Amino acid sequence: MAAIALGYRINIEEDIIRRSLASFKGVDRRFQIKIKLDDERIIIVEDYAHHPTEIRRTLEAARSCGYDRLICIFQPHRYTRTKLLMNEFTRCFEVVDCLIVTDIYAAGERPLEGIDAKLLYRNISSQLNKRVEFLAKEEIPLRIEEILRPGDFVIVLGAGDITKVCDELVKRLERKIKV
Repeated sequence: MAAIALGYRINIEEDIIRRSLASFKGVDRRFQIKIKLDDERIIIVEDYAHHPTEIRRTLEAARSCGYDRLICIFQPHRYTRTKLLMNEFTRCFEVVDCLIVTDIYAAGERPLEGIDAKLLYRNISSQLNKRVEFLAKEEIPLRIEEILRPGDFVIVLGAGDITKVCDELVKRLERKIKV
């Protein structure tokens, strides 16, 4: 609506506004469906969410999609953010059935003494009465293959290079489909 209102405000023709909106594909890494297998009711979605508030809202949206299980893969972003928001992170994953935490994406920061993803994992594990695992990024695709079943919604969250894990998951599923 804001785009339409702005278009009218700056005198863009209605037909141009309509065609532009019709061709808009959305924003990458914002609840972006990477693969959807309708026969098995499996979906993998990627989202840039890395702040506890947006993580909670994104996971609530995923939960509302009606899948049997919600599996979340989370890569924390920055040591300072992890330290500052540790308590909020421990409470924002309540709607998931399974959470996999991986190493912090530093984004140019140096590690902070005593702050790492394993600490975050331990804090979340102590709060959630659900499956929580800590894995290196390279181990995640195989682990997802092991636990994935029909009816699963897999969401990959983080602002860093976790997108590579998501891409690998999609490749593995595509290979499995072709076999």
